[in-house]
Amino acid sequence: MENKVKLIKLDNGLTLISDHRPWYTSASVVAYVGVGVKHEQEARVGISHLLEHVIFKGTKNYPTFKDITGNIEGIGGRLDAFTSYDYSAYYAKVPRSQAEVALQMILDLVYNPLLLPEDIDREKTVVYNELRLRYDDPEEYSDLMLAQNLWVKGPLSREVGGTPETVSSITQQDIIELHQYFYRNPNITIVASGAYEEYNLINMLNKIPAQQFDLPFKDMNSEFQVPQRKSITRDTSESYLRLGYPLFNRYSPLKTSAAVFNVLLGVGGSSRLFEEIREKRSLTYDIGSSLLLLKEAGELSIALSTHPDKVEEALGVILKEVDNLREGRVSEKEVARSKAYIKGSFLLSLEDSLRRAFFWGEGYLLDGVIKDVDEEIKNYESVDFYSEIVHLKPYFAPERCCIVSVVPRNT
Repeated sequence: MENKVKLIKLDNGLTLISDHRPWYTSASVVAYVGVGVKHEQEARVGISHLLEHVIFKGTKNYPTFKDITGNIEGIGGRLDAFTSYDYSAYYAKVPRSQAEVALQMILDLVYNPLLLPEDIDREKTVVYNELRLRYDDPEEYSDLMLAQNLWVKGPLSREVGGTPETVSSITQQDIIELHQYFYRNPNITIVASGAYEEYNLINMLNKIPAQQFDLPFKDMNSEFQVPQRKSITRDTSESYLRLGYPLFNRYSPLKTSAAVFNVLLGVGGSSRLFEEIREKRSLTYDIGSSLLLLKEAGELSIALSTHPDKVEEALGVILKEVDNLREGRVSEKEVARSKAYIKGSFLLSLEDSLRRAFFWGEGYLLDGVIKDVDEEIKNYESVDFYSEIVHLKPYFAPERCCIVSVVPRNT
């Protein structure tokens, strides 16, 4: 049985999610800030990601990047951050006796960044390099092209890092204003998981002065375009194929059946696509599908690379297997295996304090609740795939499929 995860609302506006597990050998602390790609102006796409970078250049108590990283690495811990569509997250995982050190570091990053103009300029160059790597890597570029061709507007059509043009236009004042507006107590959720003294963490958080926050923002809809097939030539030897199906948001009653569909189709070596594309036909080294469901919309995508002469054969097999599933041509044994995979991988993820913190934090940020582990498992165990595929079927109609391929120039 899981211990009770606490949702603690502090008087200063902060929210703490406490997942106390005193027998763990680690502690993880995550600060979620409710600002991401979907909150950005079109001309400033990438500013949340750039701010995340610049914050690590120096804070009031740790004025250099080396000071910041050394503080956590010096105790054997890990410190990092990421930006998503809905939020930015700063996290540390440390040995069990060091939770207060982790929280102090996270709070200094969130509340006391220096945001110096020279650091902003330097990190712009780093982000340019990051973007160029994505453009140069055919795998990454294929993913980017699928997003841009599947969605016409909204967060799913955007690159988290922005573009060289939008990033170059961001000023120090833009960065400061974003931080001052969004990095405020009512818009920040702290998640702690593992071994720590809860009382000590609450005391530290209570020392932060109260702040007000009012976000006049409505969630954007991600609208998909008329599905199309697009081919882009690059200097590659392989062809990189991406397929995408626009789906419903994470609140749809079809969410769990879509997860089972995804595992059946392309998750793991026993999936339909791996068996048919890799094992039977040797058309690729690896192939897989992934499911992304956000607050506004979602998608199921399929990715592989293959020899240029084999693109059409691989594509034909993929579309056939999607059709087989949408028509319910799947054995009860396969469905049971997929459910067991979802349950097992979920339970294994809960052995790690950091992944637990991500689970509670994301669930609260996106769904507004502290998820119950047993209920999550029951939701997947109770999926009647053969009944629900009738409702899922229209979303995987051939005319809804967007296909993007990055192929060699001489193809």
